[in-house]
Amino acid sequence: MKFSEKWYSYYYGEYSVEEFVESFILSNPDEMERFRKIISLIPSDAKSVLDVGCGEGLFLYLLEKERRIKGMGIEISEKKIDYARKHLNVNAELGDASNLKFGDRSFDVVTALEVLEHLPYGIYEEALKEIDRVADKYIIISVPYDEQRIFITCPYCKTKFHPSYHLRTFKEKDIINLFPSFKLDSVERIGATYIYPNLLFRVGQILKVKINIWYMCPACGYSELPRKTDNKKDSGIYSEGIRKKLTSLLKLISKIIFKRSKWLVGVYKRRNKIL
Repeated sequence: MKFSEKWYSYYYGEYSVEEFVESFILSNPDEMERFRKIISLIPSDAKSVLDVGCGEGLFLYLLEKERRIKGMGIEISEKKIDYARKHLNVNAELGDASNLKFGDRSFDVVTALEVLEHLPYGIYEEALKEIDRVADKYIIISVPYDEQRIFITCPYCKTKFHPSYHLRTFKEKDIINLFPSFKLDSVERIGATYIYPNLLFRVGQILKVKINIWYMCPACGYSELPRKTDNKKDSGIYSEGIRKKLTSLLKLISKIIFKRSKWLVGVYKRRNKIL
């Protein structure tokens, strides 16, 4: 199993996929806002949609519910595919963004939502070509906007890496020429993020307060995955109570001082051929 497949299959930790989706996606207003905003950007003439890296299938589920478009998705994690099929009745298949098993211009719209920032060298470049190839009319992407990335050190092998494996950052200028057959038709900034995760991480390091960051080391496989913490066990400098208080304080500070859009959405339209 490739590292990426292992990470995306096991990062639920002690949660079942159902519990994770309910606790961290359906209950997250920012995530739901992102889905619905992108659904509103699907052009009215779109009849078929391919979602590359469809995750648990929530975007496709909401797309059918709100726009009556039954799309299909590809995903590298079998756990996510199982959830999408069994719980949401979403058409999802095992697939690789860098080698899409579809003919040229097979779908009116191809989406890649919170996918491109994760793709490693070689895979990223091939995925852009494949998305360009199978999209007929439109491409829609969403990526973290101007992300201020933090890097952690594996306590086992000392490898440094981004805990969510974001390998690149994006501003408007970085997404203009991603797809040769398409022009960037519109750009949206959506959501709001406060820079407290970075502040929290740095202050936590200084104060030696344990911060809950989920990760799996890409070098040795050491992992810290989601746990169902018992908040009643609240003692010592590593306590959940201290972490929550520190999080709240730094979130308030960063909310007052720093604010930026969370995601960048690009809508691309196929270029007209010049005869």
